[in-house]
Amino acid sequence: MSFYQKIINICLAIIVTLLIYMVETLEDKVRVLEEILQQSENTFEDYQMNTSADLEDIYLNCTIANAINIEGLFDEFIEINLSRKNDKLSFNNIIANGNGMNYYLSNENDYMYWAKDSDLSYMLNNTFDEFHIHNQENGMVVYKCIKNS
Repeated sequence: MSFYQKIINICLAIIVTLLIYMVETLEDKVRVLEEILQQSENTFEDYQMNTSADLEDIYLNCTIANAINIEGLFDEFIEINLSRKNDKLSFNNIIANGNGMNYYLSNENDYMYWAKDSDLSYMLNNTFDEFHIHNQENGMVVYKCIKNS
């Protein structure tokens, strides 16, 4: 065997060894990605199960607490029906829609709703202890709420 053939054989051996190493490394990375994907699927399934439990209607009894920079007659007590499944809030014959934009305020602590043909918007705190009615001039009515069982 000539000197050049030995060099070629050594180079081929090195190349084959590197290819085997790269394939094994790639297999390890694929295995890790598959595990991460499986964990993500499990987390998503858990989220769906928890979310579907949250999609039931919620009823709140609310008492007026304060009115700031807003005029109008507001009921002392209101009952609110929140349908998370339909993203709708209703009280006093008013139906407001979240328009799919909920969970965008205050680190996912507030829901916003808008009624058709109204300059008022409605905000419900995620812990359901406050309900706000807002106008376009920065006026607000605050209700304190308790959840009905």
